[in-house]
Parts: sequence; structure tokens; C-alpha cells
Amino acid sequence: MKGIRLPNFKTVRLIGFQGARPRFRPRLTSELRSPTGSLKILQCNINGLSTPATRTKLEQLIDIANRNGVQIVALQETKLSENTNIYRTDRPYGSGGGLVFLVRDVNCKKITLPSTDSDLEVQGISITWKRRVINIFNLYHPPNQGHLPAEIFDCSDKKNTIFLGDLNAKHQSRGCSTNNDRGNDLLNADDDGALSFLNSGLPTHTSFSYDTSEALDITLVSLELHPHCDWDILNSIGSNQLPILINVQINRKTVTSHKKFWNFKKANWDCFQRITEGSFDRRTTMDNLEQEWHSFKQVIIHASKQFIPRGNFKHLKSYFQLRDLGLRTLILKRNALLRKLTLTGDREDKVELNKLNASIKQLYIKLKREAWTGLCSNTDAKTPKTKLWKLAQSLSYNQPQNMPCNTVLTSDGKAALDDKTTANVLGEFYKGVGNLEFNQNDVILKNRSKRMIHNCPTSSSGNHIFINKFTLRELNFALRAMDLRKSPGPDGIHGFMIGHLGPHGMQKLLDIFNFSWKIGRLPRDWKRAIIIPILKPGKDTSTSASHRPIALTSFVCKLMERLVLARLNVHLNNNGLLPSEQYGYRKGHGAVDQILYFCQRIRDAQNKQPTNHTVAALLDMSRAFDRVWRQLLITKLHDYFSIRGRALSWISDFLWDRSIRVKYNNCLSDPFAIRQGVPQGLVLSLVLFSLYITGIEKVLAKHCEVRIFADDIIVRSSGSDVGENELKLIRAMEEAHSFAEMHKLIFNASKSLTAFSQPIDIFSTINLRSP
Repeated sequence: MKGIRLPNFKTVRLIGFQGARPRFRPRLTSELRSPTGSLKILQCNINGLSTPATRTKLEQLIDIANRNGVQIVALQETKLSENTNIYRTDRPYGSGGGLVFLVRDVNCKKITLPSTDSDLEVQGISITWKRRVINIFNLYHPPNQGHLPAEIFDCSDKKNTIFLGDLNAKHQSRGCSTNNDRGNDLLNADDDGALSFLNSGLPTHTSFSYDTSEALDITLVSLELHPHCDWDILNSIGSNQLPILINVQINRKTVTSHKKFWNFKKANWDCFQRITEGSFDRRTTMDNLEQEWHSFKQVIIHASKQFIPRGNFKHLKSYFQLRDLGLRTLILKRNALLRKLTLTGDREDKVELNKLNASIKQLYIKLKREAWTGLCSNTDAKTPKTKLWKLAQSLSYNQPQNMPCNTVLTSDGKAALDDKTTANVLGEFYKGVGNLEFNQNDVILKNRSKRMIHNCPTSSSGNHIFINKFTLRELNFALRAMDLRKSPGPDGIHGFMIGHLGPHGMQKLLDIFNFSWKIGRLPRDWKRAIIIPILKPGKDTSTSASHRPIALTSFVCKLMERLVLARLNVHLNNNGLLPSEQYGYRKGHGAVDQILYFCQRIRDAQNKQPTNHTVAALLDMSRAFDRVWRQLLITKLHDYFSIRGRALSWISDFLWDRSIRVKYNNCLSDPFAIRQGVPQGLVLSLVLFSLYITGIEKVLAKHCEVRIFADDIIVRSSGSDVGENELKLIRAMEEAHSFAEMHKLIFNASKSLTAFSQPIDIFSTINLRSP
């Protein structure tokens, strides 16, 4: 059976689902938080999930959750077997049963429960809400003659705990027409009075076949939560059992942030340019870089607030097809008929209700097909690549959801209490990635690097391109190469704001660039970054290493980097300083060229007489950009690449005193200093890394042919003597290890491999000596 896909339920951090995901653009966290700051739980026996007929109920349920700001949905009787891509709370034998938790906007961790021999199915999660840990248990018991286990509520200490679900337990004291054994068991199961029912006595299940209404769904909470809870029954979703909304209102001060956006399409750029042109200081002399940059930034921000509209992100329209008038009319008609049927029990109304439910399902399927047909008909060669890529991801992406936790764990193995804690945990991890180990010999190089930087203002670069000021022509050329749509850095300056500056504004920006170039210093804003952690596909959410850091840095800094990079490329290319083996981040060079060259060399070797065999090692470095030893990089730039004077001073300051703040669910961490590595998300960093590992091609070329693309290396040896080829490869690996050790780099053994041009196993163990 294929995995079940869910409609949009934010970034659904599913604890109950595996292989399911939202299929449309997610909302922001600030939109999902309920206006009152309360915890809302939706429980329902959905009576099946995997068939097209039951799909309509799920869509309606998710729509109810979105409209009510629900954070947790607890479903019973999902009827999913173990061979589906669902988190293993399915019934291990027989049909029916099954439990599912859908969680969003809440830090959550699965509770491991011991297996039992009873028919009772239990699923538990531990969430953090307003810095209070709450345990929630989802229960289901089939309608047989079995008794409830006596220890049904012993899975928790009953403090800050919620039990909910469908136990098929009947007792007249809770609004049922009859009693059964499980109803009596339920009353006797918790005789210490630590739990209290939220049920109001209203029926949650109606059987029109037997003309009965029962309160089968139960909700029990611990005594300290009971005064803060509200319990309501909602409209039917076409099932015999009604959804229940539980509202937990805990009085604690919370801060809800609303992210705003700049509406550049409605901006008055003429007025923006006129105001900025009249506000910039016309002085050409500067003496304080920080003050000049602050004044420049304030002029742009002030003009932007006046002439660029801002707004909050709007709530998305419901994913469920309620926008269709026909479907909406049928649902309203069904709700009215249900109310009438509850009072009268008329047989004709029962028949009409069944017809209405069938019509709703048929119309829903028709609307889904029409939506897909419309999407396909509007997709052609002119469709933007971004839209096509999102569509392909939506169809093929299979995010695993069988995770024990939906948030990052702290150092003591506990789930983070809030988004701030999560952001700080990630920040500590990213900071620690660049912590390198040094020995006594490294101190000599560190001191030499410091002397180089100290002598930069007085040393001659020997190249006029490192002395001359930047020109407006260079600035305009670099600006045309920038993508103005990119997200801004911590300074809040967007590319569109810079792109719409007038002549005086561009000249002022150029003066700031030239002053920064002259003194070899950067404003502090340019050396700060906001890190957005993105979970890697198929990785464990609870591990910090599973989150790929995406850095948002200053657009203005990136613009100046392009000016510097253009001059560096001229210097490197004119003097032939870049090795021909390195294809990464070079104009006219690409990964495809390397692949074609590698394949052709293997074919050439096979066509020789006698046949030459090829052995190769494909090497990958672990977190290579984060492990760049900055002092060694500065030394190599000075000695090997003859980058000195202003250029070396500016690059040195570009690397040092950098800091990051992690942004998790719109919450910022504390600042963390990054002491090694090249900065993430900056164009100059790519070239600096290529220069840093320059030299590895020479040590490897002593034994084998080598090709490099950034931090990916292919080492190849061809010949008729397979044993000799293998020996050459082993010696090359020893050289690679020595180079990596000196440069504080680590090879990633899990992503590196050896290969032979024939499908046989001939290799000895080739040790990369990675940790």
C-alpha cells in the first residue's frame, strides 16, 4: 500500500505519520498560534484513512484544525495495516484499529510504552507548552467483549496528563443509554481521583441503524489541568462519530511575533528614489566606516517605510474544497439534516443523509480530478522552473515521519522546552563544528599570520588592481549579476532597495565600498548572519547535525564581495595560479565536464592493447567549509597566490569577528561567535575554499591522476597491472590524509568510495583515517 498523503496542516511535524507531508505552501508559525495562546487538541474516531471514501473526512478534519488553530490532532481507528508508510501505531494483527497523532507548532517527543497482551491500543507523546511538559495519550479499544486492563492509566504519573480516545466503554453516568463491562472498568480504573472527565454527557456517536446515541469518546485530564480545559463537540464530518475540540488555557505570558513582508510590486519607486537622493550626504571624505554605513542604512530604511507597503502574511485558503459552492451547500444541508434527524429519527431522513454523504464524496473526487486536470493543462514549457520544481517535489518527495521526536534534543537528551532553547542548541552545534584542534607547531603559523595581517597597510601588493578604487562601472556590473529577490541579512536591506537607488545613492554606496577597501575593514552588520536550519531529507529531527544551516547575510556585503571577487579572478587567471584540476566555482568549468572527462579516460584505458583497467577513489570531505583554518588560509593567500596589501587586509577582516544567530520558528537564538571556517552563504567563500585546498592536486599527482570539484575529489589510476594500480591508489590516499591533517580537514568515509572498471572485488582496505 502506498503512503498516505495529508492536506496542508502547516509543516506537519507528524509523530503519528510516516511518509506523509503537507502538499502546499506552509504557513508561518505566527499564523498557526491560536489568538488566545491556548493549546487546542482535536480528537476523532475517523473510521479509516486509506480509502478514497474516507479521504473526504480527513480533508474536512484538517480544515477544521486549520480554522480553529489546532496544534494536535488525535485520530483513532485509522484501519491502517503494518505494510503502509505509517508510524507503527497500527494494529499488528487483524484489521481495523490504529492510532495517529498529527502535531504542529509544538515541541513533541514520543513516549515509549511497553507492549501488552490486551486489545487496548495506546500511543503517547510528551509536548512542551508554555514551558510546561504535558503528556497526551491516544487510546482505542475495539467493540468486543474484552475488559479494559486494570493498569490502563499507569503509563503516566497522572500529572499534567491528558487521556483521550474511543474505548467503546458505555455507562449511563456519562450519557450512554446502557452499561457494559468496559464502562464499569473505566470508572474503576482510576480510583485514586487523580483524573477527571471533561465529557459533558452529550453523545459523541450516533448509530442511525440502531437509533442510539452514545458518549463513546472520552477525555480525561489530570486535576491540575481540569480548571483550564474546555470541551466541545463539533459538526459532523460525515462519520458516525463527531470530532471533539479540547481547549487548554494556561495563563502564562507569551510573545507572538508576526512576520511582515515588503510589497515591492506596489512600491512607489519614484518617490523612494527622490527621497533617498535628497537625504544622502554629498561628502566624499569619510573617517568612520560604522557611522557612514549606519547613516546610509537609515536613509534606505526610512524611505522604504514611507513608499514600500508592508503587510502580514495572510492565512491560506482552506485546502478542503469548501470554496466550491455546490460542495459547501451539500455540507450545510447535511448539518441541518443531522440536527433534524437527532430530534425526529425519521427513516426517510436517514435515507436522505446517506444520499447526501455519497454525493459529497463523489463531488469531492470530481473536484480533485478537475483541480489536477487544470494544473496539468496550465503547465507547459513557459511554466517557471521554480513552480515545476515544487510540483516535482510535491509528487516525489517522501518525508519519513517515523521519528521519536519532532524537535532538537538538548545535551541531556531532553526535548527543548521552547523555540528559543531549540535555536540556542542549534547555534551551539554550528559554533562547535568549526572548533579545530591545534598543536604546538601550529602556534608558529598563527603568529606568522598575525604579523602578515598587521603589516598589510604598509606592505606593497605589487598589483594595481589591489590598490585602485572601485568604479561605478564595476558596481553596476556586479549589481546586474545579483538576484534582487534573495532574502536580506540581519541589516534588513533588500536587493530591490539597492537596485532602485539613484545616481547619488549609488555613488554614496561606492564611496563606502572604497573606504572599506582602503582601510581593510568591514562594518559589523556585514559580518553577521541569520542561520535558517533546514531538516535534511530522511534525517532524525532530534539531532542537530540533521539540520542544514542556510545563512542569510547582508546583500550589500555580497555586492562588495562581487567587486573583490572580480579583481581576484583577474589576478588568479592572468598569473595562472589556479590549478587546472580544480573545476569548482570557475567560469566555463562544471561538474558535467569532470564526469565526461572521467568516463572518457576509463574508455580510453579499456581500448588500449592490452586492456588497461582503472581503479579510482571518490573522496568527500566532511564539513569542509566549516573547518577551514583561517590563519593557514591567510598564509597561503600571501605566499602562494601573492594576494597582499589592501586585498589581504580586507579578506582577513572579512573572515574574522563573525557571528551567527539561529532563527527557528521565527525565534532568534543568542549570538554565537564563529572562529574558524569560511562564512556560509557568501560568494567570496567559495573561491577562498578552492584556494585553501590548492596543493592537494600536486601531492596526489605523484601517484595518480586527480580531478577536483570544490571539496569532491576523484583519484584515478589506469594500467594493465591491477595490483600496481591498487598500490598507487593506497599511496595517494596516504598523501591525501597527510594533506588533510595539516589543513585540519576530515574525509567523510561514509560518502567516499573506491571503484574498479570491472565488476569484481579486488581491493584491500583503503583507510581514509576519518574519525
